Amino acid sequence: MSSQLLAIGSIRARLVLGFAVLLGLLFAVAAVPRPRLEELAARTRDIVDRQAQLAILSQRANQHSQAAAIGLLNLMQTAEREARVPLYAAMDAELAAADSAVAGLEMAMLTPALRADVERLTDLRRRYSELFQTTVELIEIEGSAPARRHFEDR
Repeated sequence: MSSQLLAIGSIRARLVLGFAVLLGLLFAVAAVPRPRLEELAARTRDIVDRQAQLAILSQRANQHSQAAAIGLLNLMQTAEREARVPLYAAMDAELAAADSAVAGLEMAMLTPALRADVERLTDLRRRYSELFQTTVELIEIEGSAPARRHFEDR
């Protein structure tokens, strides 16, 4: 009977030891991927943050360009030169802010596809500025009617 108890105790000890080893291996396996999961989560956050930053810069460029265009429409409706002066200052500030946002996009580390889009945006922004300046000059030189025609044609 004592040999049976010894055998049972030995089996129990072996089972406890085996279970402990199994749990140890399970914890070791679970601990190895954790740094990798944390690294993956960090990289994912970086990508999302970068995409959000690009979206915000794009929105800023768009909003400031729209505000400048609205300012130009207000200029074409304002007959007196003195009343147009503060509108010019507001337009210049909006255009500078739009240019700043576009410059931020140009400086960002972009994929080739996005880089091509930003280059196209930069080119469009340059052409927009030229047409914008021509319209402003027409307002001052020839008046609102020719400037309005130029604005509508372009």
